[in-house]
Amino acid sequence: RLTISDGAMAMTFTASGPLDGIAGLERGALIANGSLRLGDELTLDVSGRITDLRSHALRLSQLSFNAKALDGNARLEARATGSLGAPLDLTLSATGSQRGDEWSGDATVKGTVDDLPIATSRPAAWRRGPNDWSLDAAFSALRGEIELTLAQSPAAATARLELQDVNLRGLSRLARVTPIDGVVTGLATFSNGAGLA
Repeated sequence: RLTISDGAMAMTFTASGPLDGIAGLERGALIANGSLRLGDELTLDVSGRITDLRSHALRLSQLSFNAKALDGNARLEARATGSLGAPLDLTLSATGSQRGDEWSGDATVKGTVDDLPIATSRPAAWRRGPNDWSLDAAFSALRGEIELTLAQSPAAATARLELQDVNLRGLSRLARVTPIDGVVTGLATFSNGAGLA
């Protein structure tokens, strides 16, 4: 059901059906329902699940989600079970707040990858503006610690990845290469900016 009043569009819906061929998906089925209002601010209340999702190495038996947005604040809860080169069972909780054209918030992840525990060491901070975005996250994962910082703006894209005592067997299975035993500690950085003047 769709209504348009005073420049705002509101709808309530139930959606179900196959996802085959959409955005490169090989397989999957969606069922979702909720309400949406687009006006000066976004109002949203949607819940649903995707089953038997397949795309390249990603195989999810189920992805369930619940998303709400009201008065410039949003919250997303989701759980995914399946595999990405190795078994995974992850729960995501994310929040966001809108200030003008910019959204920012935090997110937490908890679960297992390759039967090893993974969790955010602190809430991951994210921000998205009209022309740039950033993410700063830290995880206890694969029996070690992982810190990740990503950012992109019109001037540059940057990335920083630091690993401390991360289990190589789990990492190699996720990368879909021959399993490697041992642990890895290291730092990798990337920048494609203009460089030093």
